[in-house]
Amino acid sequence: GNQFVYSTTKGLYLRSVDELGARLIAGTEENPQSPFFSPDGQWIGYWSQADRKLKKIAIRGGAPVTLCDVTWVFGAIWYSDNTIVFSDVLKGIMRISANGGNPETLVKGPAIHPQLLPDGRSLIFTDPSRSPFRIVVQSLESGKRKELFAGVFAHYLPTGHLVYELQNDSNLYAVQFDLRSIEVKGGPVPVVEGVGRMYAYSNSGTLVYLPVTTGPTASGRTLIWMDRKGHEEPLAAPPNLYRYPNISPDGTRIALTVVTGGKTDIWVWDLVRKTLTRL
Repeated sequence: GNQFVYSTTKGLYLRSVDELGARLIAGTEENPQSPFFSPDGQWIGYWSQADRKLKKIAIRGGAPVTLCDVTWVFGAIWYSDNTIVFSDVLKGIMRISANGGNPETLVKGPAIHPQLLPDGRSLIFTDPSRSPFRIVVQSLESGKRKELFAGVFAHYLPTGHLVYELQNDSNLYAVQFDLRSIEVKGGPVPVVEGVGRMYAYSNSGTLVYLPVTTGPTASGRTLIWMDRKGHEEPLAAPPNLYRYPNISPDGTRIALTVVTGGKTDIWVWDLVRKTLTRL
């Protein structure tokens, strides 16, 4: 809980909680995703979007080490036995040695944000195969699966609680969880409001998060066109909760994810006609 790492378009940045500044980890490429610490805090694992590989790099910087090919990582944890458990969105939940090699499949099919429970024999994760998403626990020995409740990104903490989100909510909730019976005890309690999807917690109890914008500016993101020299030009598209812009090959249209009232749709902005149309 003494330091945290985060992704930027320039690479991974490392910051100590008791310092004001952060430093770039030399050697990380542009736009690395899903960073996570080694148990001793000396290495950081991450997914390279540039070449779709799971990698690790020392916190002091240097040359990154490739561990394996991954389509897209959606949650990863490095354990004290020097293995990494991660979610590959197309293959399921995988486990690999932190030294690299061939990943072992733990759960097939749609499964994201995995975590081994303290017994080492059970895995908790989010099942996104139906809406609302579900939090489930699966035995690694028998393969038996138990559905707990509707929610996303559940994480077990040493206090005996599961901390999680609801699918269309920006708040963190906690509920007591019995490891022996694999059952939830009592009802959920709100922990922090306005957290969104960007957060992490340590075993020491430290939570770090990127707050969700609230109020009139919650959906006030604007689209900006930037040339290779860094000059910015705002587009005429109305402010909205835009995500994941993608430019068409001929450069005349932009496909975007837009979230409105908790509903996610794909829209297309026509740069010539200056119109926004829902696809």
